[in-house]
Amino acid sequence: MNQIDQTTYWRHPRFPDLCLLKARFTRHRYELHTHSTYVVALITAGCEQLRIGSRQVSAPRGTVLIVHPEECHDGQAGAAEGWSYRTLYPSTALMTDIARELGHNAPPVFARCAIEDPLLARAIDVAHRDAEQDGDDAEASLMTAMRYLVRC
Repeated sequence: MNQIDQTTYWRHPRFPDLCLLKARFTRHRYELHTHSTYVVALITAGCEQLRIGSRQVSAPRGTVLIVHPEECHDGQAGAAEGWSYRTLYPSTALMTDIARELGHNAPPVFARCAIEDPLLARAIDVAHRDAEQDGDDAEASLMTAMRYLVRC
């Protein structure tokens, strides 16, 4: 079955400088690129193969991917069915504020670029869905997910 690649991109209803992406890819391939923000992506189906910095990563369903600002990365299908994901692009300022709230003096630096933690995955999924629906809990669920991530 030949599925069509689909993407939806929007701004968070409570944090106008925070963008979100929901995508389903079977044929799409990202060339090596960077973002000025963090990238926090939850793989929701299939598998993504990617390079983050010098690391080669295979990210199946349930994996949370972390890319630091200005870190080179690419991406492509890691399985015949492709992959789906929900991605948040929090600014360095937002992540620094969250880190300071938790007692850190600098923007967070994550030792792992791929995290398999069902509680973190669930928190990111809830935050992303709340933002998609512009729900009353959109701000609280985002802050809960990002605080959990910074603690990882």
